[in-house]
Amino acid sequence: MDGVFVGRRRELAELGRRRSDAAEGRGGVVLVVGEAGIGKSALVERLIGDFGADGVPVLVGRAVLDEGMPAFWPWIRLLGAPAGAAHGLGQELLAVGRPAAFALAAAARFEMIDRTARALVVAATERGLLVVLEDLQWADEASLQLLRYLAGELPGSRLLLVGTFRDEGVPPLLTDVGGLGGVQLLRLRPLGVEEVAEYLSWVGAGEVHPSWPARVHRYSGGNALFVRELAQVLITERLLAAPAVELPVPVQLRRLVSHRLDGLSESCRRLLAGCAVYGEEVNVRVLEAEPEPLAEAVAAGVLVEDVAAPDRLRWSHALVRAAYYEDIPRAERLAWHRRLAEALATSGGKGRAVDSARHWLRVAVDQPSRRAAIAACGHAAQEAGDLLAFDDVAYWHGQALGLIEDDTERCQTLLALADAAYRGGQVAEALDWCAGAADLAEWLDRPDLLADAAIVVQGIGGPHATTVAQLCVRARDRLGEEDSARHARVLAQHALTMTINDIADADPVSRRALEMAERSGETDAIIDAVHARHQVVGGPDSVEERLSLGNRLREIAGTQDRPIAALWGHTWRIDAAFQLGAIQTVSSELVELEGLADRVGWPLARWHLLRGHASLALLAGRFDEAERLAESFRKIADRTQDLSAQGAFFVFHSLLWRRTGRPGDIREVLASLPESYVALAERIPVLMSVSAMLHLDGGDRDHAAVLFEGLRASIDGLPVNQRWTMIVTSTGELAAAFGDRDTAALCYRLLLPYGGYYDNQAAGCNGAVARTLGTLAAATDRLDDADRHFSTAATMERRIAALPHRALAQLAHAQALMSRGASGDRARALDLAEQAALTARRLGMAPAARAAAQLADELAGVRGGPVTLTRREHEITGLVATGLANREIAERLVVSERTVETHVSHVLGKLGLANRTQLTAWALRAGIRT
Repeated sequence: MDGVFVGRRRELAELGRRRSDAAEGRGGVVLVVGEAGIGKSALVERLIGDFGADGVPVLVGRAVLDEGMPAFWPWIRLLGAPAGAAHGLGQELLAVGRPAAFALAAAARFEMIDRTARALVVAATERGLLVVLEDLQWADEASLQLLRYLAGELPGSRLLLVGTFRDEGVPPLLTDVGGLGGVQLLRLRPLGVEEVAEYLSWVGAGEVHPSWPARVHRYSGGNALFVRELAQVLITERLLAAPAVELPVPVQLRRLVSHRLDGLSESCRRLLAGCAVYGEEVNVRVLEAEPEPLAEAVAAGVLVEDVAAPDRLRWSHALVRAAYYEDIPRAERLAWHRRLAEALATSGGKGRAVDSARHWLRVAVDQPSRRAAIAACGHAAQEAGDLLAFDDVAYWHGQALGLIEDDTERCQTLLALADAAYRGGQVAEALDWCAGAADLAEWLDRPDLLADAAIVVQGIGGPHATTVAQLCVRARDRLGEEDSARHARVLAQHALTMTINDIADADPVSRRALEMAERSGETDAIIDAVHARHQVVGGPDSVEERLSLGNRLREIAGTQDRPIAALWGHTWRIDAAFQLGAIQTVSSELVELEGLADRVGWPLARWHLLRGHASLALLAGRFDEAERLAESFRKIADRTQDLSAQGAFFVFHSLLWRRTGRPGDIREVLASLPESYVALAERIPVLMSVSAMLHLDGGDRDHAAVLFEGLRASIDGLPVNQRWTMIVTSTGELAAAFGDRDTAALCYRLLLPYGGYYDNQAAGCNGAVARTLGTLAAATDRLDDADRHFSTAATMERRIAALPHRALAQLAHAQALMSRGASGDRARALDLAEQAALTARRLGMAPAARAAAQLADELAGVRGGPVTLTRREHEITGLVATGLANREIAERLVVSERTVETHVSHVLGKLGLANRTQLTAWALRAGIRT
């Protein structure tokens, strides 16, 4: 308020406390909330002054209401300030090229956010740091995502972030920040009568009639902006010293603002018109403003200097600027827009393309100005694309579309709109734009543009895939026998859509696409065709080809620096090697993947790396390590808000829970997942299969049965892809559990050709397919086949040191042998059950350990369990299991040897065991130790 600060003692005290916390390494976020004009900026400016007096660096950024502002705009301004450069910060932190594939868009955006947040925390390490973001109610979603992410990084840092926003229409992303630790909402209340009196006394040099404070408070409602503007009216009219009177006009901001113009020179008025047209922040160099009228506007309190950016001024309040803008005559306003559009087009710098475009759109009234506006929109769209702000890209292409008259250019712009919508996650909207572009391309007889319309939207299923397939058919019809990279990409796209319903039809199309792409030599076409082929041959019988396809992408990456190709090459080979049990290959690929992740910094690469290591840990029975790694890749999924990545965590954690049986784990996982994902788990086969097994193991047979019904209805016609093995093995095991012999027999026939493979991949490891074949053979009374399959499974698991799955195979084998009951089966079953119990207990596989111990007890004729023993008997049994003789036990317990003999005899009788050897075996599998 004109450099005068009154009141706000409570708020200042709270900010002082947070300032001290940050200085001591307890950083955080304070969000100052209040209505327009309430005094948020004045409070923050006071805080900035306090930090500056302590020598703490301050960075300030502001969101603005002007349409089309670039993504991350307040952060770009903040990072580009001289104070930021002095601490190793800069706008390049938020600079990233357009990703080579849509799959990386979210990961690239997250990488920018993570990199910027870490840089800000590091910059605060030495002297602390105050980051101020004003007018967040106008901030774009990307800016709010960065704020939210940074808020989670601040506890333990010396950075204090203060943001201001109006409390009406607050974006949900910003509201949710208040739920994070270390974040505080500070709501500003209207000024009281005493505070208004204090302000009037300051501006009126003490000559204020006592009747005015209450009158001004009533008119203004305690709003600081209105108090200031009313005070200016009273000073101008020389009314402050006299008794209060009714003001001649209602207290409306526009009328109040008009009083500010009365004493300004004509040159200052003209300048303010240009400033109002420019926007809420004004670059005086672009405006080519003379210093005298600028100084006059600042002295009048209409414009405010920005100490962090000497070449910029801002309006004292957005409402003041809006009032000025409405009063500018139309002709003068258009002249200013044209002048600024031309000046900004050549000035350079981040955001200038957007500034120029919004001004050109205001003056696009004839052919030359429309062409200039179209070009400016193109530059603005490119700038937005560099920031991965695809909503903004679509906005600028949409603005241009309404000005374009040439049909070819319209078609190209429709395709650009489709691409932006697709990259922004708006698939249905993207396909609508593609359809419009395809219609126009056919009318123009442009097969190339028709082909482009067919390949914009990639990697989607469901009803949308049908639309993509129709676009591919139209494009292939016009392309005919053309042998080109363009045609290869259309064929690859068509093959991908076919994999959803009929992989058999997709096979020849994907082969033709890859052959044509290789002949063309065009890298993008080859990559698309390799992807399509990999999707088509995703089943277990094509593992060698998948390894080869992974190698092809690695070759491309090695010769052309295509990191995305390297990423998919490594991940495909990792999955194929897991299926073959080639663990050394998995480890080698993970080493190379780690190097790639370190080099490019992509969260997606780190996510795949962590998943691979987690699956190796799960395979080896290092469950604590597997859980830690799973939590790490889950954090990446949560930050990128990738639903499929969150689902991958659910699948992995389900497998982990089934091995360890740790109570509450899966309930907590389910509760933490988005509702949309939980709903998908009831419809998508791979998720249904995992969820059904989870509920079965957890004792909820009814829920498991419902999911099983949905699975068995579609199992015979299931597409044979990378998820096929997991779905069929789970469905088969469910069929065995529910006594469904027909479905068990069907799953057995489907899986039999793949008995030499593993149902393992980076998504999680379920063990040798042979173990499931054994379970299905046993469920259909083919016990000799079951014996053979289980033996094969145990051998396969021993070969790759997969101890958990070997124990599961031994347990299932023992159960099958007990059911067969042939000569010698009981002894074999007891030996297998005891081995399984020991391994499972040592690894922490509680469910398997209990089942194996119970089976072994039953086979050994044990009549009771550990609960039947007294405390002393339990102790003596543990000592017997260590190999101590009765005399040694007696000496250790300080009792007689006869007492020990008596206790051992009682234990043998209770358990129905014949000798100490049997007692030792029982104690070991029961987990009884000294």
